[in-house]
Amino acid sequence: MKNILIEVSEILNKNFNTIPLLYGSYALQKVLFKDYQARDIDLLIEQDILKNRVELTKVFVMKGFTYINQEVLTFEKNGIEIEISNLEKWIDNTGIDLNENTLIQENESKYYLLSAKNLEKLYQFLLNDKRRSKEKKLKDQEKLNDLKVFLER
Repeated sequence: MKNILIEVSEILNKNFNTIPLLYGSYALQKVLFKDYQARDIDLLIEQDILKNRVELTKVFVMKGFTYINQEVLTFEKNGIEIEISNLEKWIDNTGIDLNENTLIQENESKYYLLSAKNLEKLYQFLLNDKRRSKEKKLKDQEKLNDLKVFLER
């Protein structure tokens, strides 16, 4: 997954002049150093860039990714799905603070990693999201508990 994250970030850096923000289970794994069985890579980018789905899709397909037609812009490569969502929408929904995140640079790739404090806000929001399944909410609660223990240290 790490190599796919680096590749996707590099595409977004070079082709769209943006640095994506990694969030979700894979971000949580990186922050807490615990395996949450992340099966995809969740990234946030600016709404202005995300509006241009046709150009994003064209570039990713040219780089060997498969476009998956879903509500959230989704690509797949080597069995790993990459979901790209609207940064501003998630800021509005969760209250995450962009100044708290860590910039990660690997090779020619840059991405931001959502901080533990921001991950706590994210999982608190997800836990209260009426559209989320009971099964996912149970996992969200476990993640939130782990974050609280981590933040209390």
